[in-house]
Amino acid sequence: MSDAAQVRGLLLAGGRSRRMGQDKRLLSIDGEPLIVRVHRALSEAFGAPWVLVREEADAQLLRPLLGEGATFLLDAEPSAGPLSAVADALDQLDRGCAFLLATDLPGVSSQFLRRFDALRRGLPTAPDALIATTAGRLQVMSAFYRPRIAAALRDSVRWGQHCMVQSIRQASIDVHYLSEEEVAELVREGFDPTYGARPLRRTIQRRVENELARRVLAGEFRDLSQNTRVVEFNDLPALEKIARDA
Repeated sequence: MSDAAQVRGLLLAGGRSRRMGQDKRLLSIDGEPLIVRVHRALSEAFGAPWVLVREEADAQLLRPLLGEGATFLLDAEPSAGPLSAVADALDQLDRGCAFLLATDLPGVSSQFLRRFDALRRGLPTAPDALIATTAGRLQVMSAFYRPRIAAALRDSVRWGQHCMVQSIRQASIDVHYLSEEEVAELVREGFDPTYGARPLRRTIQRRVENELARRVLAGEFRDLSQNTRVVEFNDLPALEKIARDA
């Protein structure tokens, strides 16, 4: 396998979702924990991923779900957010690139990842990062990165910049941005339509993170068979109306 073709999946799983009231990594999606679903998509696309966690306690919690053979990388600087963890993981790659994926993206399928990778391999050059743009936002938590950006991420931490998006924008690196049209094509062909193309985290935190959302996610409403309305997850106006009416 050539260096250009080799990809290591990096599953970002350090967040504990304190604002949500429960560990989002363990949320049940179609009867299985969220992290298991995302780990499987990465495994099917690129082989067993490295799982980035804050500390050994996280590895002990997740190992029974992901298998005894799962590889966990502990964050050397938990206070720095994901930047330090990603930089450390990139430093351990001896060739190829990495695909970083956050735990809270249940709609990402292995088919989507393979199509995204095929697009990467078809580029005329090998950029330092390949990042999709959706709704004017950089999807830095579901993107390809090459090891040589590790130094730039560490510089950001040293300067007090812990935001991944701002770090990428300010770093002197070669970034290829996918247009929204290119992303739409990938989504149509390879994204799980059940969960839409919007990141779970952004939808919950920005639009639905209120008392109703916290109580639903905490499992307080066990019987939803009565007076239940089903909406698409990316139907934000409908979700907001439900929250207002609750």
